[in-house]
Amino acid sequence: MKRIVPLLLFLFSITCSQVIAQIQITADDAPVVGDVFVQSADTSVTLYSIGESGPNRVWDFRSLIANSSDTLRFIATEDAPKNDLFPDASFAGQIDSIYTFAQANDEGLYFLGIVSDFFDVDTFFALRFDPNPRLLAYPTTSTTAYVDTSKFDVTAFSDIFSDSVRITQEEFNHVNVDAFGTLRMPSGDFDVLRQERMVITFDTIEVLTNGVWFPIEQGVDTIFTYEWLAKEAKGPVLTITTTASGRITDVDFISNIIPNIPAPAAAFDIEDREDGSFRFVDRSTNEPLNWSWDFGDGNTSTEQNPIHTYTSGGTFNVCLTASNSTGSNTACQEVEVFLPPAAAFDIDTIGNGTFAFNDLSTNTPLSWAWDFGDGSTSDVQNPIHTYNIPGTFNVCLNVINEVGENTICQSLTVVLIPVANFEIVENGDGNFQFNDLSTNNPDAWVWTFGDGNMTNDQSPSHTYDAPGSYEVCLTAANEVGSTQSCQMVSVLFAPVASFDIDTLDNGLYGFTDLSTNTPSSWTWDFGDGNTSTAQNPTHTFATAGTFNICLTATNTAGNNTACQSLTVVLSPQANFTATMGENGNYTFTDQSTNEPSSWAWDFGDGNTSTDQNPTHTFTTTGDFNVCLMVTNAAGSSNICQMISVIINDVDDPALEAALSVFPNPVSNVLQIQLQDQSTEGVFLQVIGLNGQTQVRQAIQGQATLQVGNWAAGHYTALLYASTGAIIGRKQFVVSR
Repeated sequence: MKRIVPLLLFLFSITCSQVIAQIQITADDAPVVGDVFVQSADTSVTLYSIGESGPNRVWDFRSLIANSSDTLRFIATEDAPKNDLFPDASFAGQIDSIYTFAQANDEGLYFLGIVSDFFDVDTFFALRFDPNPRLLAYPTTSTTAYVDTSKFDVTAFSDIFSDSVRITQEEFNHVNVDAFGTLRMPSGDFDVLRQERMVITFDTIEVLTNGVWFPIEQGVDTIFTYEWLAKEAKGPVLTITTTASGRITDVDFISNIIPNIPAPAAAFDIEDREDGSFRFVDRSTNEPLNWSWDFGDGNTSTEQNPIHTYTSGGTFNVCLTASNSTGSNTACQEVEVFLPPAAAFDIDTIGNGTFAFNDLSTNTPLSWAWDFGDGSTSDVQNPIHTYNIPGTFNVCLNVINEVGENTICQSLTVVLIPVANFEIVENGDGNFQFNDLSTNNPDAWVWTFGDGNMTNDQSPSHTYDAPGSYEVCLTAANEVGSTQSCQMVSVLFAPVASFDIDTLDNGLYGFTDLSTNTPSSWTWDFGDGNTSTAQNPTHTFATAGTFNICLTATNTAGNNTACQSLTVVLSPQANFTATMGENGNYTFTDQSTNEPSSWAWDFGDGNTSTDQNPTHTFTTTGDFNVCLMVTNAAGSSNICQMISVIINDVDDPALEAALSVFPNPVSNVLQIQLQDQSTEGVFLQVIGLNGQTQVRQAIQGQATLQVGNWAAGHYTALLYASTGAIIGRKQFVVSR
């Protein structure tokens, strides 16, 4: 920001032709609207010096080179943005999008402020000085000297800086004319006054804290500018800026002056292109920079030589306003427009395919040719036509007058009342698919299925809950109207298989069909390899177990299968074995079939047991009738066996010696011989390990037994006296 004032001083510098020494710059020499200057900068600052002060000096700067240049135009304030902020401005200087506002009065040339997009946000902001710095004093002579101050801040930029930040720059200018003489420039020689300006700048950044502004950064800078003022230049033609130590930092000068151009004199020619379009050729003088055309029909243009097409015939007042930096001027001419017809029409719907076509063509057509897009035509201006089929048709109108002809087309969508129709597809199990076959493009559908249900789908499916006959109706509609169609549907369901099982007797069961939806045939599978086709069969299971019973029920709509698990329980068949131990001890093993669930033993000696496989010890010798009763859910069964019990000393040698057996082991024939051959009145008993008596007979001296069909195992031969006492005992083995 420290270079704003030197830069702005430079904005008002211009070149001029050679002048006389001891010049005086007055208010009459202030810039005026229309002045145009080319400003340049020489970056080779080390090649130059400011020269000496004093009278009648000669400064030679003919070696200046324009390393960069800008064009400065002085324009009217109303042509600059945000000019309402500078109501006292005499004019504005413009370089690209930078606008500087200044005021010229009898005391001098004052710099009021700048308008520019300072922060590259595509928005113009204004920076205003208060007080305003003085660029030139009027009059400025060889003895002019003055001091003034200026100040600006950026708190007004609320869109960029928050209200809690304030940036301020304050400047003190000490100005005096320290020399005069001749300035030699690349563009010629100038009689000049050299003005020395010492600029002391104070920069401050403050923040607002608790309602008080606190400075967070401050700086002071001093520079010197030397301005060679030419009377005709209306300000500096050359400006050199140095630091306080005298080092040159900038060399700026006016490299070209563009003479003041008067406001344009607007003029133009008109070329008729004979199709309703015209070319307007600018003939304005005094180098206009901008053109504003008004074609008299509400349309405008900013081109220099525009072409404009009129959409209707008639007489139009065409005006051109030509402008440059000095001012503007307007010229007008009338143009007669003759056009061929412009076809146009609209369409009214009368009813179900019938339409009225209304001609809206302009420029007075004399004949009409209609093509309705379905093969039909008409030459009536406003015809009525009926379409027999729905669809989209390209309707065209051709109109003709004495200048020419024109055609326009519109797309017309014809909608006819639908004709309701549908088909029925049976899917089984009460489900049906209803397919819309309606014509003339319905866009809404109402189905009633006859069972209280309805839908708005186009092609719905529906499942009935009960068999029967139902009336199905479809109403098809569009924006034109609606019609209805009805059909009957017969609903038959496949059976839903179900059955019950009753127990009738031991392994005999009855099966009762409970299937719904009226089956016509039945197939039973009893799970044991047997089947039946009776509706309510009975079946006897030969074995106990769990069987999967299945019924398949069938009718014309289909079939269905249901299965149940059946556990068959048969009444038990009692059986057991006995194993003899020593001294009356027996073990009884249950051999019953059909899975009894309880056992009742009677050992024949007054003792009982409910164990499945009990052990019992008899205390006396003899034959005992041992009985077993077994029971389950299906019934019970009983069996008895005679068990022979012998209780004596197994190791008695006298008993062993009383008889002999051979061979031992034996396979077929066993010989038993008494030791005392003369013993009479005795009998022989052979008992197996299961307590069962194999032989009971009288014996006289010896006996021969056939054991070929006996079970292999241990056997005991007993010899009884007539008193029943055991007088002999011998064990043998039957082998196989």
